[in-house]
Amino acid sequence: MICIAFLCIFCACDKEDTTINGQGFNWTYDPSSATLIISGKGSMPDYSFDGENDYSHPWNEYRTEIKNIVIENGITRIGEWAFGGCEKATNISIANSVTHIGSVAFDHCISLESINIPNSVTYIESEAFCFCFSLKEITVPNSVTVIEGGTFAQCTAMEKIVIGSGVTSIGSSTFYGCSKLAEITVLAIIPPKANDAFSYQVDLSLPVYVPQESVDAYKTAEDWKEFTNIQAIS
Repeated sequence: MICIAFLCIFCACDKEDTTINGQGFNWTYDPSSATLIISGKGSMPDYSFDGENDYSHPWNEYRTEIKNIVIENGITRIGEWAFGGCEKATNISIANSVTHIGSVAFDHCISLESINIPNSVTYIESEAFCFCFSLKEITVPNSVTVIEGGTFAQCTAMEKIVIGSGVTSIGSSTFYGCSKLAEITVLAIIPPKANDAFSYQVDLSLPVYVPQESVDAYKTAEDWKEFTNIQAIS
């Protein structure tokens, strides 16, 4: 097994090696810059939350300090609950090697205002960004095919979302509680399945911009026809 070694910048910094599918996984935390760096190859582990204050990820003791998260090239999947409760994180960098974002991966990253999801990502698992109260806008890249349920639930500051052309399915309650949502753009020519994705506190009169050749299809699609202001992308 080949593991990539990192030098701890600060003597109190922890480093943990984990074997996932026979590949190395490493993390380092630099308190001087409040930066958490994830490196290695393959999938990150899945973690858990005890329902109160503790996450099982090994950087839990630093989670209320972390401001920057860097997921380096080589990581292919962000694990469940991986960065849950990182309440001061404002800058998250995700490498182009990542294809999956795990369930509740960024749960309660309450200071996060924006994030760039790379074009390598194809699948976003359930509730990945739930309770990101400061997240104002998001672009789901064209590479993504599935957005599972609750992904952006209770992102109460969300104003704008762009859904990429490759998305075919948007899960239930994906935008639950997104009461400030003011604009949706969907680039998919065929309306994605979106059963109850906009089920609570989403204004159905907000503009929904879709490809010009697909306006009529969206207006009659079971999961989109409740929107009253579907327009062609100009």
